[in-house]
Amino acid sequence: MKTPLVLCLSLLLPLGSLANPVPDESCEQIRARITSQLGTLPKPDTELLKTVGARKDCRFTSAEVYRAGFGEQPKAPYEAPRYRARHGHGEDD
Repeated sequence: MKTPLVLCLSLLLPLGSLANPVPDESCEQIRARITSQLGTLPKPDTELLKTVGARKDCRFTSAEVYRAGFGEQPKAPYEAPRYRARHGHGEDD
């Protein structure tokens, strides 16, 4: 009777160690990898995104998460400000 119980426990113990993996990199090392990415990436960096997503204790900002996956955000194109005519102050007044 003890043999099946011991066998089951011996099979479940390795699974418990997979639940809390030891982090390979510190938060500072991951942040250094994120900031080293220059420009926009041609493909999303899924490996770095998985690393960032797995490390909740680092509390990455949304900008860091975006840069980890896609690189730097492209600059918004310049748009000239639009001046609206207020009511009663149009061109025909």
